[in-house]
Amino acid sequence: MENKYKEFIVSRLYGLMEGSPQSIESMIKDDFKVIFKHEICSVNVTSTNRVIEDEYMKGMWIGTMTVTLIVNNEVYSLTRDFGEEYDNDKTDSNFKTDDWFYEGEDCFSFKKSQEILKSFN
Repeated sequence: MENKYKEFIVSRLYGLMEGSPQSIESMIKDDFKVIFKHEICSVNVTSTNRVIEDEYMKGMWIGTMTVTLIVNNEVYSLTRDFGEEYDNDKTDSNFKTDDWFYEGEDCFSFKKSQEILKSFN
């Protein structure tokens, strides 16, 4: 699959803070058509559930979301693990004190998305 389509999925999956599989799937379909000027053959977004049990953010959803994209009979699938991100982020000294922690480059999701993008080259 062309890297531009993979990069698109990384930007959509890692650019969100919250959303349901259905809303993300709809966003991907709409944005893909606008950006690339053609329809997606298929996109499917699934999720798994996990909820935080610690005192700091008790009850917050931190499951996974997987996007599977099919374009021109080529398949690309990417999973974002919000639980892995939380487990890494909570060890950062700025996690509880920086209101803009998730807007910066210290959060695990930023580091992970950069790692994925570099793997395409």
